[in-house]
Amino acid sequence: MWVDLDLSEVIMAGVVGVKRRTRGIQQNRSEPHGKPRTANGDSDLWGIDIEGSGAEYAVARTLNRFWRTGIKQRLADALTDVGYDIQVRSTTNPRATHLLVYETDRESDYFFFVRGRMPKLEIVGWIHGSDAKVERFWQETPRGTMAFWIPESELIELNDQEWEVARDHRKQ
Repeated sequence: MWVDLDLSEVIMAGVVGVKRRTRGIQQNRSEPHGKPRTANGDSDLWGIDIEGSGAEYAVARTLNRFWRTGIKQRLADALTDVGYDIQVRSTTNPRATHLLVYETDRESDYFFFVRGRMPKLEIVGWIHGSDAKVERFWQETPRGTMAFWIPESELIELNDQEWEVARDHRKQ
């Protein structure tokens, strides 16, 4: 599902990304899962925070859920990106085909994979944490860390009706 952000949404996401990066610098925060890389191999942490904020906002807007910007939180307190149980993983690499879920991630959360650059983002799909955290997906990532490496083919495409049914079923 493709999402087009308008100019005000891009600006808002950009401001949140800049605030996150400056807070990370202020707190001398290390990257918990290795240094992330952009599509061309750089570790542009400013760009990654800004584009990641846009991806989170795109999911929140699409699902009509609260976007937890995390600006006023310590990183350790920011349990989710959207609502109370949604994590967003994103990349600017148009050829990326895998979603990363880490061992420390909660099995009760939903994980969304978003690809692209603002203003045009693709919500590739989603998977529930308990379905993602299985042995066959466990492997070394390009960052040199271990994670559950879920191929795009294993993700569920975003369809509003299916999403609501899945969420309601898991709550029971």
